Amino acid sequence: LTDVTVENNTLMDSIWGVWSNNATSLVVSNNIISNASITGIFLKDAASSSISGNQIQDCVRSAVVLFHSSNVTFTANTLVDNKWGIYSKNSTFLVVEKNTISCNSHIGMQLWNMFSGDIRGNIV
Repeated sequence: LTDVTVENNTLMDSIWGVWSNNATSLVVSNNIISNASITGIFLKDAASSSISGNQIQDCVRSAVVLFHSSNVTFTANTLVDNKWGIYSKNSTFLVVEKNTISCNSHIGMQLWNMFSGDIRGNIV
């Protein structure tokens, strides 16, 4: 999956709002994702991708999951009323900035084994 944009959608009542494996230059922007029974946005092995301007709420587990991903920019998203806000494991060169992450029942941001990144200007 290369150079794909998922933009200006309303994604409701699904298992995942957006699920991707091995994507490069994926853009997920300005979507409303709600009531996912697992995760709002799930990226595994993503590279050089962007998640921005999304509203993600009421997901049973995480609003956003990043596994083994690199050079992902996560900006200006609103994550509300999920179990976890952002969950990332074994990801590198992440930028997480200017997000609002609130009223999540367990954790706002959980970043495991992250190598090199910028986390700034978030409201958690």
